[in-house]
Amino acid sequence: MGPLGKVKLMEIPFNNMNGNLFGTKSISKLFETIELMQGYIEPSETQTKYVALDQERIDLIKSEFINLYRILNALIVMKRLFSFDFF
Repeated sequence: MGPLGKVKLMEIPFNNMNGNLFGTKSISKLFETIELMQGYIEPSETQTKYVALDQERIDLIKSEFINLYRILNALIVMKRLFSFDFF
């Protein structure tokens, strides 16, 4: 997944109180509806009629979620420590 995937993810608002929304919206931005209907998130050890979604795009969503969560928590800590009023 190239820079276009990251740009699409940057358009999605992130709320650390409900990270599931970010994941759900990210999946719908990076995957076509037909892919979502025919696949699942994590590869399976058992044989199934469904195929795993593209792991590179799934990994991108996971890494962006972790990055955004860390940044937001760092800002919250800074606000508490230094009484910043930036949000």
